[in-house]
Amino acid sequence: MDTPQLRRVTDDEWLDYSRFWASGFHEEYDDADAREWLGVLPSQRCWTATDEVGYVASGGAMPFRMSVPGGVTLGCAGVTIIGVRTDHRRRGILRAMMRRLHDDAAANDEPIAALLASEAAIYGRFGYGVAIPRQSIKIRSVDVAAIGDATRVQRITPRRWLELAPQLAASIGARRGGMLTLPDGGWGAMLYAADKHPNRFAAVGDRGAVFYRTKEGPWTDRVADATLEVVRLLAVDDQAEADLWAHLGSVDLVTEISADRIRTDDPLRWRVADEARVRDRSFLPVFLRLLDLPRSLAARTYEVADRVVVRVHDAFEPGNDGTWSLDAGPDGCEVTVTDDPVDVELDVADLASLWLGGVAPATLAAAGRIEVADPGVVGRLRRLFAVDVAPWTPFDF
Repeated sequence: MDTPQLRRVTDDEWLDYSRFWASGFHEEYDDADAREWLGVLPSQRCWTATDEVGYVASGGAMPFRMSVPGGVTLGCAGVTIIGVRTDHRRRGILRAMMRRLHDDAAANDEPIAALLASEAAIYGRFGYGVAIPRQSIKIRSVDVAAIGDATRVQRITPRRWLELAPQLAASIGARRGGMLTLPDGGWGAMLYAADKHPNRFAAVGDRGAVFYRTKEGPWTDRVADATLEVVRLLAVDDQAEADLWAHLGSVDLVTEISADRIRTDDPLRWRVADEARVRDRSFLPVFLRLLDLPRSLAARTYEVADRVVVRVHDAFEPGNDGTWSLDAGPDGCEVTVTDDPVDVELDVADLASLWLGGVAPATLAAAGRIEVADPGVVGRLRRLFAVDVAPWTPFDF
């Protein structure tokens, strides 16, 4: 059986193509959903292959930008909708798909790529490593009602949310790595795709805003027990964030609040009277891929001045494979090829985990994922890649 060849998706076939990839994730998208997704996932950044039955593969990239420590942003290919039909697997289609997506990223001035992995074991061999851990939180509404001043919060329209949210995300990204900037039309697409239940929006002036929805409970024994789901909460200062939580805790008839995609340094646990009331667990992390290693490493700033020599293994992007000198500091980093003795040896996926400061070098060393010339190198790496605030993005894609 011949292997179907990959080709770009056309606008004319977008609706049928969207139904195919949505079915692979056991979802159903109507035509309106699919058209809205074109605002964040252009058809020309998507690939497919077909046989006599229909589509056999899907894969695309959203044209994001991502903030890095120091405040600059880099073009970032948001790899998504990856799938190969069951009867066409183990024939090289996935590998060819990732090759096309990486080449597209280079052509579009995107030195990094990101993805969410529904099956994480697949993507390590393509150089993707966990870089932005996130968590989910559940808490009783009564426990957050008093942590801020809900009277400062006002309900807003969806239109006002779409005006505020990009500004807030940009402000957060100026001081926190990992924040994604969506392309034109992207915020509307994200809003529409979430519109499966009644949506509500609220804001504290221009300092913070929240997008949430509620779901009625069964009223067991005539007691109201609706749940509230936080879809996005964005705030530029601690007080605005506390006030937004207080607003959520004051919504009538709600007994429990849940929030996914929460940053790992979120202070909610320390705001409430009893920290045990905050139930948290890990949530889908964001995986990163350094496509252009020198440019990615040079883009961010570093906490201390140091020079380390890094041997990087990269089988999928051989231009990154080699020994590199990182002469880094608060003003940036000079990255050059070197023959000097190696301080640390690691895979490019593990370098991606270190890059934003979201994963500790000691953790990777203890797991046997990095090799160091002497134990002191681990501490040097910790100080070099350290960040004051954890990397974070509230978006799934």
